[in-house]
Amino acid sequence: MTLVDVIEPPFWEDKLSEVPVCQNLINNWEKIRQEVLNFVEMPNTLFDYPKYDVYADDGITSYSLYKNLWKAVPVSEFKGEFITTQGNDQTSFYVRQVVAYAKRSCPSIHESIKDLEADGKLVNGFISKLVPGSKINPHRGRTPDFMRIHLGLVCDPDCKLTVGSETRIWKEGEIIAFKDGGPYPHSVEHFGRSQRIILSVDVDLNYLAEFVPGINRF
Repeated sequence: MTLVDVIEPPFWEDKLSEVPVCQNLINNWEKIRQEVLNFVEMPNTLFDYPKYDVYADDGITSYSLYKNLWKAVPVSEFKGEFITTQGNDQTSFYVRQVVAYAKRSCPSIHESIKDLEADGKLVNGFISKLVPGSKINPHRGRTPDFMRIHLGLVCDPDCKLTVGSETRIWKEGEIIAFKDGGPYPHSVEHFGRSQRIILSVDVDLNYLAEFVPGINRF
């Protein structure tokens, strides 16, 4: 066991029970789930997640982020990039229209995250759908100053998330949290038979430190 294994846990959900946004998501998960299910059944609401190359820890070996099918749609304006299947020439206006439509279709999500979004403490939020047979390869994300929080909406016990050396499964109405750009690579393998749908939000570590002292130290 290395020093980082001692001082930096790969998963943080057990420490976030007092965080208002987490309470909002958990308390409203059934409404969120129904709105999301209705939304994703409509045509052309989800886009292929960007399939960029990622690098192994050696900094040399590269491979595609994922295999098979991973669909998503933003529910907040990402302070970065979001590339749709329409191509890389999408304007910020188009993305804002997509986000606005998702917010109207899923008002319970908007109500749960709007205060953080308004305060600039939420960098990203999206609905994520993964189909059986898909694999997200080990990688570190691009948001080192934020905690990635997943809310389980439609789950399969054979769809698993691994962060570092620990593995979790999503459960409906519960959260999983990890540092997307933290010290551990994370990956997903979907060996199940049904789709997995989650809500993912990235929350500022300095904000979370108001409830979990030291969470932003590493």
